[in-house]
Amino acid sequence: MTQSTPTTDKVEVENPFTGEKQLMIVDRAGYTEQKLSTVLANPDIPRDRKDFEISMYLYQRGAPNTSMLVDLMRYKGLHTKDTQVFKSQIRFDFEQFVDSFTGYLSEMSRLIGATFDVDIEHEMNEYKKWLELPNNKGKKLTYKNFHPTFKKEYITLIEMAIRAREESEVLKKNVRNMAEARMRDKGKGIYISAEGIPYTMEDPQMDEAVKKDRESTAEAEKEI
Repeated sequence: MTQSTPTTDKVEVENPFTGEKQLMIVDRAGYTEQKLSTVLANPDIPRDRKDFEISMYLYQRGAPNTSMLVDLMRYKGLHTKDTQVFKSQIRFDFEQFVDSFTGYLSEMSRLIGATFDVDIEHEMNEYKKWLELPNNKGKKLTYKNFHPTFKKEYITLIEMAIRAREESEVLKKNVRNMAEARMRDKGKGIYISAEGIPYTMEDPQMDEAVKKDRESTAEAEKEI
């Protein structure tokens, strides 16, 4: 069964596997203003489909360069969005892993300390102080040199606990630094002075620049 109009055909097709019949419309009118307006005004049609319709409309109207530009903009937008989602997911997974791993290291350190009735943080600080003594600094000394009379098993486990605690703190610090660096890239913690000079929170000149701008603003308000 076929029904036709000047620009469209309605064709009934049958699925050879299921035997189900379906009416399909073959449209030869192309991308008209009416079709484009209908698509753009429909809130249920996604942005990608609307951009595609604009691209095809421009191409059919003899503007292939503009059509290609629209396609490039669509690709760039999708690529940017996908890249941001991917980076966010990787960052979340990494931070989750670091959080779990540092938790494991801290708990292992705590359990070893509890087994030997040793305050690992205090022992670690005392060991570091001992390494910084004039007679010890620069030498390749280990925890065994710190307690030469202790049993090897005790020395090994306490040194593992100290190392685990140190590594946990280093990993947490590195993750915090990475997070702060990302926020700085987004502009957080940056002050732009009235002269257009950017300052970060670490810049010693920032306080002076803020003070100078406040004084200038106060003077301007007095003149109003």
